[in-house]
Amino acid sequence: MDDALSSEARQNLIQCLNGLPQAQFEEVLYASNPAPGIVPGRQAAQGLRSKALMDWVEGPTGSGLRAFLKTLAAYVDLETILSGVIVADTHWLVPYPRNPFFTGREDLLQDMHDTLTRHQRAALTQQNRAALKGLGGIGKTQTAVEYVYRYQDQYKHIFWVKAEPAEELLTGYSNIAQALQLPGYDPTDRPAVVGLVNRWFEANEGWLLVVDNADDLRSVRQYLPLQGAGHLLLTTRAQALGDIAQPLEVAKMEVDEGALFLLRRARLLPEEGAGLASASEGDVGVAKAIVAEMDGLPLALDQAGAFIEEQFLSLEEYRELFQAEKAELLQERGQLDPDHPSVTVTFKLAFNKVADKNVAAADLLRVCAFLAPDEIPEEIFSTGSAKLGEHLRQISQSQSKFSQAISSFLGVFRRSKRDEVQANSKLTLSQAIAEAARFSLIRRNPQAKTLTIHRLVQEVLRAEMDEESQRQWASG
Repeated sequence: MDDALSSEARQNLIQCLNGLPQAQFEEVLYASNPAPGIVPGRQAAQGLRSKALMDWVEGPTGSGLRAFLKTLAAYVDLETILSGVIVADTHWLVPYPRNPFFTGREDLLQDMHDTLTRHQRAALTQQNRAALKGLGGIGKTQTAVEYVYRYQDQYKHIFWVKAEPAEELLTGYSNIAQALQLPGYDPTDRPAVVGLVNRWFEANEGWLLVVDNADDLRSVRQYLPLQGAGHLLLTTRAQALGDIAQPLEVAKMEVDEGALFLLRRARLLPEEGAGLASASEGDVGVAKAIVAEMDGLPLALDQAGAFIEEQFLSLEEYRELFQAEKAELLQERGQLDPDHPSVTVTFKLAFNKVADKNVAAADLLRVCAFLAPDEIPEEIFSTGSAKLGEHLRQISQSQSKFSQAISSFLGVFRRSKRDEVQANSKLTLSQAIAEAARFSLIRRNPQAKTLTIHRLVQEVLRAEMDEESQRQWASG
């Protein structure tokens, strides 16, 4: 691929051409050999002719920048003219700095690298597309940020776009087109920009595209490049990836890893890069207890660390406050951490999206908020009590309704009708579970037929209910 010029270098180069004696300009033009009519004739201003020549050089039918610079070098001192502002064919469009508090995830980062580079020179396929999936606040974006900084030397071009809302995705592609200075780029025709950028991806190599918050995969996939010798990394709350990318689960933090992260974020370690051994035994013990109470959720631990730092609290003081004011503290985002909403807002937004799509799924989550969070048997939703909420109750009552109605049927008709009702009931329950899991608010073990819900998801859901609603759902 040809080198690209920064806008400053391009302007310097046009000024250089404009300043050439006319005879030298004609020699450069002759050596470059654009098709007739591309560059206006001698009667036009040389500045206009210089710009037209550069537009052709960088365009799809032009000679290319490297070839043109070799031609021009015979007439001018390019190093002086361009003043060292030639931009090599590398690009870096990442909106986040490296997180100085990032901790752990070493196995996951290695899995990401292995997945993306397994077929290094292959065209873009599922084999070099990876997706970090998991609950909101589990650390998907920060892990992706760490990856691009850790492995930046292995790519010539790294681009980052946000997938939600859709307008952000179009803005991201427009920024890429602008950075690449793609011929034909029209900022007012943003849908066309997607095709323009993807054609560049398909024709080039050595790039990494990160698509952050790609939760609506059906919508996002229409924007993704289909070919090209590059890598694609998504972050998503979706559990089912299909053929879009290789899924990589981002799990909650283990106790030791979470304790180290909390201590770093609260700035309670003596120096950057220090480990648990540098903290007091008491602080380590309290930090581990907080990690357990927050069920290893990185976003919650980040909030806790920021609150401890900003309020000048000890770990023990924070733990006592958290136990007394859990719901309120889960809403608190650090004053210096505006990029990600609080735990409460994150889970509330996800729950609202689920409720909009499937009211039975919302009821299922409300019931799960009052159960032991691990290994919840699915059968309680199909054969449980009548106090499962209006929509889940329809599932659980389908069996009993069948029993009352079936007495008028005989033999094979009885078996056929029973199977039909049970199948409908299972399908309805399956759809509710799938919708609740779409934003990773629950996880399903298909072999054991059990569900798991994060403890802080439970906490947020319960905090959103008044006392009467809590009693109603808890007694179900």
